[in-house]
Amino acid sequence: MSATNNFTLLGRLTRDPELRTTPNGKNVVTFGIAVTKRFKPTDGSPDADFFDIKAWGVGADYAANYLAKGKRVLLHGTIQTESYTNNEGKRITKVVFVAEDVQGVDRPTDDEKANAAPKPKRTTSHTPPSVGLNDDGTTDPFASGAQ
Repeated sequence: MSATNNFTLLGRLTRDPELRTTPNGKNVVTFGIAVTKRFKPTDGSPDADFFDIKAWGVGADYAANYLAKGKRVLLHGTIQTESYTNNEGKRITKVVFVAEDVQGVDRPTDDEKANAAPKPKRTTSHTPPSVGLNDDGTTDPFASGAQ
């Protein structure tokens, strides 16, 4: 049996995405999300779990350009551990959720719609450009172009 390492999370950003570029030129973004617990705790503890998220490449670009604190996001990816030594010389290991698929869930606000680039208008033609014309100007869909 092979092991799998996948996650799917739906939550709200707890802070704006922070975009950085590595020395190799790859974009990476980090942000936090809060995921509401299924059952509200009765002991007064928070009713959400908080996760640190990291995304690379296209996911990083999307998060940096379209997500902000408070926006809902759907994430799919893998769980990894990162280790480092802090200023006191203590070895720290933490769990990081690396998102491979980042999707904004909220609908755009009126302000976002106004700032969006206009979509090109679709043009339709009743006569495709490849259709030949007869000598009298009528179209002949079966014309081969050679007479």
